[in-house]
Amino acid sequence: AISGLTEGAESTKTQANFPDVSASHWANGYINVSQAQGFVIGDDTGRFRPDDNISYAEAVTIMMRVLGYDPAAQSSGGFPTGYLVTAGTAGLFRGGVSAPTNAAATRGIVAKLAYNALTINLMERTGFGVNETYEVVDKTLLEDKLDVQKLSGQVVATSESTLSGASSLKDD
Repeated sequence: AISGLTEGAESTKTQANFPDVSASHWANGYINVSQAQGFVIGDDTGRFRPDDNISYAEAVTIMMRVLGYDPAAQSSGGFPTGYLVTAGTAGLFRGGVSAPTNAAATRGIVAKLAYNALTINLMERTGFGVNETYEVVDKTLLEDKLDVQKLSGQVVATSESTLSGASSLKDD
């Protein structure tokens, strides 16, 4: 978990920030933290619709906000087109992820979007005040927020075995 967000969800679970999300709803604290972080804002009537399906465009929008690309998406047309265009440019659709804009996002699509989001470079604010600017930086959710390194290669030995010798990895 990203540091502090779970604790934030627990501490805000009794306040209702959306008119259609009761303070006793099981996801209320998580919804509140997601709203506070700017990941979700509700629909055009100010409701969250916690028990509705999420559309493909809404799932993409949340992922792009988590990655910090909200300013780029807004400057490209906002919801949904700006988020979809920005997501494509950033690489969120690697591996052929796609669906109709307003179709319900399947669990598989959301999982693939989340997986792709882990290694996309984040966008951060680099200029402030009158000179507010945003740029893509050499940071990712995986390495810089979750402190995990993604490595690739071939295992050639462990403390118990090697690719050659009496106890060979090739056997299993």
